[in-house]
Amino acid sequence: GAASRWAAALEIGGAGAEDLAARARSQRRDGHRTAQRLAEQLARATRAGGSARAPQADEADDDTLARLLLAGYADRVAQRRAPGSEQVQLVGGRGARLIGGDALHGDLLVALDVDAGRRGEQAVSLVRGWVAVAEGALRDHPDFAVVEVVRWDEGRGRAVAERLERFRDLVLTRSPVPLTDRAAAEVLLLERAAKDPEAAVGTLSTKDEVSLARLMTFAAAYPELALPASREAWLAAALPALCSGRSSLDELRRAPLGQALLDLLPWDRRRRLDAALPERLEVPSGSRIALVYRPDGPPVLAVKVQEVFGLVDTPRVADGRVACVLHLLSPAGRPLQVTSDLRSFWSRTWPEVRAEMRSRYPRHHWPEDPTAATPSRRTLKPR
Repeated sequence: GAASRWAAALEIGGAGAEDLAARARSQRRDGHRTAQRLAEQLARATRAGGSARAPQADEADDDTLARLLLAGYADRVAQRRAPGSEQVQLVGGRGARLIGGDALHGDLLVALDVDAGRRGEQAVSLVRGWVAVAEGALRDHPDFAVVEVVRWDEGRGRAVAERLERFRDLVLTRSPVPLTDRAAAEVLLLERAAKDPEAAVGTLSTKDEVSLARLMTFAAAYPELALPASREAWLAAALPALCSGRSSLDELRRAPLGQALLDLLPWDRRRRLDAALPERLEVPSGSRIALVYRPDGPPVLAVKVQEVFGLVDTPRVADGRVACVLHLLSPAGRPLQVTSDLRSFWSRTWPEVRAEMRSRYPRHHWPEDPTAATPSRRTLKPR
C-alpha cells in the first residue's frame, strides 16, 4: 500500500539528519524503484507484526506511516526527555541525541536511523532519521497500557500514587490519584528512611533521646547480648515499626520513637533493662531521682549533696558494671562538684567545699563527716 512505500525511506536516501516521512513523500511522488521493492518487504513485516490499525491502501499521510512502522519497530519509539530537548529516551531506557529535532513537532517519534556517535569521551547514540508519531497512534497499539503506581516523591517527603499512561516503559502522561496501596507506600517510606535513619527520624525529643541513650548504655554494659552498638543501628532497627501504616516522613517523625525502641527488646530483656538500668534511682534521703542516660558516657545523677549524706561510694547500675556520674548540687540547685568517685570526693574535696558553703549557706547542714551524717531532703540544719 501507499504507506508501505513511504516506509521504504528508512533504507534509501541521503545520510543527513531528516524527517523520513518527508523523504518518503518525495520518493512516493518520484516512483523510486528501490523504494518500491523495500516497501514490499516492509509490508510483509507489518502484516507479520500485526498492526493494531489496518490503514486503507490509499491512505498516504504521516499518521499512516507512523502506525505501520509501529507494527514492526515498536522498540524504536522514543520520547524527548523534556519539551524541545534534543535528548531522547528510547523504549528500554537507552538514551540518544536527536539530530535535526527542530523539525519535530511534539515529543514522540520512531527512531529508524540510530547510530553510535561520539562526543568527547562518551559514546552517544545519534538519531539521524525519524518519523514523528502522534500520541493517539501509541494509544491504539497493543503495547499501550494504563497503570496505577506508587512512587516516592522526594520533594514532598512522601509516597504518592499516580495514574500512568505508558507505551512499554515510556510514560506518556501521569496524573495524581488517591493513595490506596498503603503496603506499597510503607515499603517506599522504609526504603527512603533506611538511607539515612538519623535524618529520617528528625530531631528527637528529650524523652526519646534519653530512651535511646539508655538502650545504648544497656548494649555497652552487656556486650554478650549482641544488641545494636551504635545510635544509627538502633534507629535503623526501629524503622520498620515506625514506618508501619505510614506513608510520609512527617508521619514517621510523629510516631512514638521511644516505644518503638523499647519494643525491639524481647520481654525478658526488657525486664532485665528495667532492673539493670532504672529510670530513677533511690538515694539515701528516700528521693527517687531521675537518671539522665547519655549516648557517650555513663548516666548522670544530679542530686543535692545533703540527700546523699551517709553514702560512701558512687551509685552503680547495670549489676555494678557502670558507675554513675554524680552532679552534686548546692541548696540552690547549683553544681558544687561533678564526680564519679564519691569516696575520694568526701575525703579530699569535701573539707574545702564545706568551708565555702558554710559561709554562703550558714543555715544549711554541712557536717564534718558526711558519710556519718543523716541524709535529708530538707537541706537546713536539723533542729
